[in-house]
Amino acid sequence: MFEFLRRRLAGDGGSDGGDGGPQGVVAELSGGVVMVNLERCWWAVECGGGRRHVVRSAAGREVFDDDEHLQELRSAFLRMGGESREVKALRRAMEAGSPLVVVFPAKPVLRGHAIDIVEEFLQRRLKASTGDFDVIKLYTAPVRPGGEKFCRKFRGKRGVQVVLNLSGEGVKYLHYDANEKDVVIDALESSWPVSPTADDLSTLAEGRIRGMDPSYFGRLRDGIDSGLLLVYLPERDTQRLPILGTSGRLLDKAPGGGIDLDAPGVIRWYRTSANLERDRS
Repeated sequence: MFEFLRRRLAGDGGSDGGDGGPQGVVAELSGGVVMVNLERCWWAVECGGGRRHVVRSAAGREVFDDDEHLQELRSAFLRMGGESREVKALRRAMEAGSPLVVVFPAKPVLRGHAIDIVEEFLQRRLKASTGDFDVIKLYTAPVRPGGEKFCRKFRGKRGVQVVLNLSGEGVKYLHYDANEKDVVIDALESSWPVSPTADDLSTLAEGRIRGMDPSYFGRLRDGIDSGLLLVYLPERDTQRLPILGTSGRLLDKAPGGGIDLDAPGVIRWYRTSANLERDRS
């Protein structure tokens, strides 16, 4: 098992929100990476070689009403002044060319409004758009039955961007150009087991990693070398730890050289909530 898993199981390496708690909609992570959370839920983010961060939703809780969620988003961005911590983080990322990860709502009608809100904010505070950043735009999506493309490589502004999906959910890469279809990053397994044991998930991960397309090894190395490999993981510890431990152990012995999922440039992210974070503390 990875050293970072051993540390977490031992209770080492707490969450960091910059002020010791969860960060808001715009969060500066380890290594200068910035995440913008436009989704309803909270996210936990583990940066390779760095700390664990918690990025909360605009409302600070999960909001189920669409209009309320959009209002919370608008309010969150309006509260960010020109010299706020969030705007300073975005300015540093834009000037340094550090990755900007934007997580959009899964619901299409919300996604369209969220795009407008974040673009208006960037124009107002930075005279910029997401196109001025080394940005990757993602959202969760239904599982594609039989889909097996769980590792994808994209061309960023300054280098490649790679997404490895080790969860039972689908993820999509968002194209702003309406003439281009969003790209699916398939679930690790489209038929995710019901109430799986740790052994079930270790076996699942071992089969998928051992049987994956050999080109994925090169993609994963390219992502680490370029500074952005995003690894999407299951929410529950009981599922995430077996999947990550087994996948990491096998990739560490990959043909052509080990692939370290705790290396700088690796960002592991998964859902969390205020209740789960309270339970951790």
